Amino acid sequence: MESATNLITAHLDRPFPWAQFASTLNVAGWAFSSDARPVRVRFFLDGVVVGETVSDIVRGDVSEAFATPQAVACGFDMNLGRGELADRDQYILRAEAFLDADEHGPAVVSSLGEFPVEWVSTIQTSRSRGDYRQVWDGVARNMNEARVSVAGYSDDAEWERTGLESTELLVRLCEITSTDVVMEIGCGAGRIAHTLAPKCAKWIGGDVSVNMLGHAAQALQGVPNIELVALAGSDLRAIGDGTLDVAYCTVVFMHLDEWDRFRYVSEMYRVLKSGGRVYFDNFNLLSDDGWDFFVEQCAHEPVHRPANISRSSTPQELRAYAERAGFTEVKVLPAGLFVAVAAMKP
Repeated sequence: MESATNLITAHLDRPFPWAQFASTLNVAGWAFSSDARPVRVRFFLDGVVVGETVSDIVRGDVSEAFATPQAVACGFDMNLGRGELADRDQYILRAEAFLDADEHGPAVVSSLGEFPVEWVSTIQTSRSRGDYRQVWDGVARNMNEARVSVAGYSDDAEWERTGLESTELLVRLCEITSTDVVMEIGCGAGRIAHTLAPKCAKWIGGDVSVNMLGHAAQALQGVPNIELVALAGSDLRAIGDGTLDVAYCTVVFMHLDEWDRFRYVSEMYRVLKSGGRVYFDNFNLLSDDGWDFFVEQCAHEPVHRPANISRSSTPQELRAYAERAGFTEVKVLPAGLFVAVAAMKP
C-alpha cells in the first residue's frame, strides 16, 4: 500500500498508552476518506493482526467538526482479544486506517499510532495511584516511553514546540527574569527546561521518578544552570524555606490525588520568597474540551484504569488550593482544555 494520509482523516479515541486489559481491549475512534471510499481500520498486537473493522458508526461530533458527508458515519468501536499471542505483561498496539484499491484510486494506509498496552492475567486493581514513584518509573523505562506518558507523543518537533509554548506562558504569567531561581514540580523528561533555563538564574527540576530524572539529565546535558532533585511524592522537603522566586507545576495535577495537589501547593508557598510567584494547572472538567476528555476516561473499566490516568479539576478547586495555602493576587485562567492558577506569596 502507498502512504497517502491526505486521503484519510482519522483519530484513535481509545485506548491510551499503558491501558490495562484482561480478556479484551476496547478500541474506538473515527476515520473517513476524502474520496468517499469506505475506510477500514486494522489493529495489531506485537505485529500480529488481532482485529479489523469498518468505520461506519454515526459520529455527530465528527461530522459537525468537519462538515463533510464522509464524516457522518465514520466511527468504529470494537473489542480486541490477544488471540494466540504468548502471555506477557506488555504488548505494542498498532492501529492503521486503510483504503482498498478501486476505481477511485490506489490502496493507501495511514497510521493511527503505536504505543504500549498492559495485559493482566486476572481481574485486578491497577497499581496504587499514590505510589507515584513506582507508577512513573514503570512508564518511563526509556525516553520514548517517558515522553508518551507525559505528553501523549514522542515526536521531537512537537516536544520542542510545546516546551517553548509552555516557557512563553510561564515567563509571561510568572514574570520570570534572569535573576530568578525557578523550580518545576514534576519536570518529567525536561520538556520545558531547554527553553526556560536560559531565561533565569537557576532552574531546578524535581520529579518523583528516578527514571524521569535520568532522562531529564540526558536531555539537558550542556545546560549549565540546572539542578535535578528527587521528590518524595507530595512534598518539597529537599528545598529550603523561602529560597525560590518562582515555582510551577504544569500537566502534573491530573496524575495526583486531590490531597497531594494541595500538599504541593502548600509546599510551593513554603519554599517561595515573599513576592514569589506560583503557577499550576489541570484539565478543566467544566470546559467543553475538558468534559470530552473526561468522557474518554470513562471507557476504562474501574479495575483496569491505569494508575496514572488523568483526573480533572475545576476552577473553583484550584482557586481554593491557592487561597487556602495563603497565596494572594490569585488569577484563575480557564483556556480550552486547561484551567490554570497564577498567584503570589505576600
